[in-house]
Amino acid sequence: MERHRNLAVIWMLVFATILVGRQPSAKPNFSGTWKLNTRRSGPTLPRGLTGLLVVIDHEDPSTVRITSEVLAGKPGVTAIFGNDPAVTIDGKDHVISFGENKSVRVNTRWSGNDLLRHQAITIMSTRYISDTRTTLSAGGTILTIVEHYREPNMKRIRSWVFERQSY
Repeated sequence: MERHRNLAVIWMLVFATILVGRQPSAKPNFSGTWKLNTRRSGPTLPRGLTGLLVVIDHEDPSTVRITSEVLAGKPGVTAIFGNDPAVTIDGKDHVISFGENKSVRVNTRWSGNDLLRHQAITIMSTRYISDTRTTLSAGGTILTIVEHYREPNMKRIRSWVFERQSY
């Protein structure tokens, strides 16, 4: 009887270990105020960019959105990330139309702890494509967005390295 009880306890421990190992890990939360480190970013940043401060509102699994930007000390600028539409993080294509001649197709999904986003903007018949990989450092103090951008006659790869200012 004692042997059966010990064997049952051992099997429960093995089963519990298997279940714990299969639980999904928590995804990083990118919410906070982030300041661009221009020295660590690049290799080429937009012309005239001397500073960028972004506020991110991240409510997984729904959206990651930039709620405000301050560009070179000027608040209310939406030229860098602020025009990106907020969409569900579900790995599905979401199409947003802005009138007859402009649309955005966005697909956002997790790959481990990295957030991947494919965005294709079509204006008239011209396509602008941006693929980004957003990561958070182990300590949660550095946010990195690696961008592969393509438009007619231009391709670029750059890293945006942000330092956390507040949560």
